[in-house]
Amino acid sequence: MLQDDVIDMIAKKIVEIQENDRQHDYASELRTQLKDARKRQSNLAKALEYAPDVRIITDRLSGVQEEIDDLEAQIAHEEIEKPFISEDVVKFWLGRYRDLDVTDDKLCFEMVQTFVKKIELRNGEALIFYNVSDPKKSSDTARVLE
Repeated sequence: MLQDDVIDMIAKKIVEIQENDRQHDYASELRTQLKDARKRQSNLAKALEYAPDVRIITDRLSGVQEEIDDLEAQIAHEEIEKPFISEDVVKFWLGRYRDLDVTDDKLCFEMVQTFVKKIELRNGEALIFYNVSDPKKSSDTARVLE
């Protein structure tokens, strides 16, 4: 049975892993590029006040706006591909198993299917890949329940 303190601990750990993964993902790089593009856009807008030929700057400003639009679309795509699951949502999911009857094989199997993506057996070891994990980072998956 899952107790409230165990549910809280698991939910916090899942959120922590997601936050760590987000710091090193492609969307984070895109956000940095977007911040830079917005800064360039702001500088170009300021330069318009003093420019003798505004066509050059407005053309460049249009190019930067297209870059910003493209970056925003890429970020949205990345966030759809890898959504962030809040601690409250994890607690809700786990709460379904709070009163789990551990003798009911069907319910236990359902719980494993909910949280375990796959299990690989290699060289006498079992690698467990959780549904919240990046398959390229199996070392992170083992730490979910530490």
